[in-house]
Amino acid sequence: MRERAQSISVLRLFSTLMIFVFHFLLSYTEFGKKYFPMYFVVQVFLFLSGYLYARNKIKSVKLFYAKNFVKILLPSIITLVIVGIAVLVVYICGINLNFYKIGLTGERYTSYGHYWFVGAILFCYLLTPVLWKIYEYRAQTKGNCKKFQVLEFLIIVLILADCVLSLTGTQRLISSYIIGFAFRRLKESKKFANIKLALSLISALIFILATVSCYFLSICGKTPLVALVRETNCLLLGVSLSVFVLTLFGELKSKKENKLLKITDKYSYTFFLAHQFFLFSTFSALYDSLPLYLNFIISLLCSILVSIIVDFVCNPITKKLFPAQKNKCNTMQNNDLENDLLQNKAA
Repeated sequence: MRERAQSISVLRLFSTLMIFVFHFLLSYTEFGKKYFPMYFVVQVFLFLSGYLYARNKIKSVKLFYAKNFVKILLPSIITLVIVGIAVLVVYICGINLNFYKIGLTGERYTSYGHYWFVGAILFCYLLTPVLWKIYEYRAQTKGNCKKFQVLEFLIIVLILADCVLSLTGTQRLISSYIIGFAFRRLKESKKFANIKLALSLISALIFILATVSCYFLSICGKTPLVALVRETNCLLLGVSLSVFVLTLFGELKSKKENKLLKITDKYSYTFFLAHQFFLFSTFSALYDSLPLYLNFIISLLCSILVSIIVDFVCNPITKKLFPAQKNKCNTMQNNDLENDLLQNKAA
């Protein structure tokens, strides 16, 4: 029997639910982004990805890229195909559907708009072997010094670019991924035990201060400076929450399998891909006139159904592509690698 890291699964479940709730509020209420930006949980996903991929050294860069690109791209393509077929069926029945929606706050939302995350996570995966090379060089001081200085310079440039882009309201995802990677390596070091309590207190304080800051930002106008501070707050919220949980509670490893967490781990990524089509236009037009609670239930159930179908379709494909690996195109943090890395201590 293998151990399971339950704290990571709980963080993932919380983030998945908050993404759905936030998008529902954006689509059907005036709450929107005004007071508390719940989309900070996207930062949690990126932090956890960096954290997980910092556990074991990458043995084959080609296999790493092939496996992870398929894991991310295949479900996204299959989701679009399934949605396209469903739209065609509805159209044949005489109903035209729009792929955009005007929210109550006047903002325009596209049903496929959150596919930007696919590109973001793939870019982070591209960086992972580089981060490992830099870490190994710093830990062992082996290799060409100039080469690693160039790599470190490129990472710094990317972090600065991440910061500059946040002036336009773009989320600082690369920074979150790199911080997650760095935190995992710090957690493996001997000095971590000495700073554990201080790290827990500091992360809790940062989360509280960032939350208060978000409230005061809600009364400010839309300016580049406000956007920069807001997205920095989101980065701090996601990172501090993750650091607090993983520092204070560890990974909460358990030999007893939690069925709910296993299911949510399995479908978290495909659910993320599917839910937007039932909240931002497309199929939401079919039940927009219903009471909000029914609307919420229908969109949630439909998202779950499509995520299960997508996973069911892509599983046999990935197994054929990587027969030596027990692959499943499921969680946003690569369940296969997680099963090997987070649950690798046999009883």
